[in-house]
Amino acid sequence: MKTKILALSLASFTVFAAQQLTPEQEKVEEQKRMKALSDLGLPLPGSGIKIVPRSALGLSESQLQKGAKSEEEMKVLGYAVVDTNRPQELLNFHNYSKTQFKLYAGNNRETSTHLRQHIEDLKLAFKFKGVPEGNALGAGNITLLGVAPQGGFHEDKGGWSGAAQYFDVKNIGSCSYGVMNVAASNTAAELAMEDVTYIVSNKPTILTVEGNKASGFLYKVDWYDENNFHELECANIKYSSEINNAVIQLANKIDR
Repeated sequence: MKTKILALSLASFTVFAAQQLTPEQEKVEEQKRMKALSDLGLPLPGSGIKIVPRSALGLSESQLQKGAKSEEEMKVLGYAVVDTNRPQELLNFHNYSKTQFKLYAGNNRETSTHLRQHIEDLKLAFKFKGVPEGNALGAGNITLLGVAPQGGFHEDKGGWSGAAQYFDVKNIGSCSYGVMNVAASNTAAELAMEDVTYIVSNKPTILTVEGNKASGFLYKVDWYDENNFHELECANIKYSSEINNAVIQLANKIDR
């Protein structure tokens, strides 16, 4: 069961002032906002990840029951039984990408959220390597479909705080690989230690598979380091342990 809490901003604790604060006043207000989050037991923005017992996440009883059910299904079936549109969204992405490229042809606005063809077409506040190309996955095994910005656009930091690349992989399905930069997005997360493995480059990792035979299946790998939060999603119309293992291997190749 994936259990994480993201603190993407301090919007809930913003102090609205009638006039612009001095640097000294802003520093005091920032300390107050940080203390407010700390008092609530939430991770501080920009602090990366915090691994805690699931009982410390403050989940409701219904959330805990839903998580326990998914956990049991994962053990028995290999996946959590869920109705989700995400597999079909990814499996049909090649059609969506063609429409996007036609619709936004000639649009070079840096702050636009539309799909681009290449990583270099995005103005990012961090270095985004993307999926390995060429012989790293075997010749002809990967077909790139496009890349889109994620998070927010921060002019002062150099651009978008996140990005997601979309692609097809032979013998796996249709995938997206997203990265959220910790410093640019001011992101933090709490992870339940019961769900954490270290299967991707020995970094904290959470594995999930969900879906059903009608909707298709979503194979998901989230892993975390001090600089970035990574998310790999791959969709296939069927479930198999072989596909699941292939997605985990892909995550390791991407991280290397």
